[in-house]
Amino acid sequence: MAGYLAGNMLAGAVGLTLVMAATVKIRNRWAFVAAVRTWAPMSLGTARALGTTIPWVELIVGLAALGTIAFPAGRDVSRGAAALLFAAFAVAQIEMMRRRHEAKCGCFGAQSAIGWSSLAIVSVLL
Repeated sequence: MAGYLAGNMLAGAVGLTLVMAATVKIRNRWAFVAAVRTWAPMSLGTARALGTTIPWVELIVGLAALGTIAFPAGRDVSRGAAALLFAAFAVAQIEMMRRRHEAKCGCFGAQSAIGWSSLAIVSVLL
């Protein structure tokens, strides 16, 4: 029973985190697109595509995580998708830090620079 409760709490925390982050980015799309443009040299079209796609992927994975509270059968798929998403975020941030590239995070709509604090947050979620 304790494992089931812990699993639900973890799914809820991950799901709410992703849904909240996605909602901020979707509501402030252009601010997130501006942050995306700082990640690497890219066209406005590429930044728009990434700035539109990433929040919706976060939202879908977050809702899937929340859905496993009521329907635990999909928990493994939801956990795997969330782990892949957070791993991709971590790898991207590590690469930007390695290149000493000044980039904006865009996490929760924040315009703060990618650094050890943003990497720590995504690592905890991973």
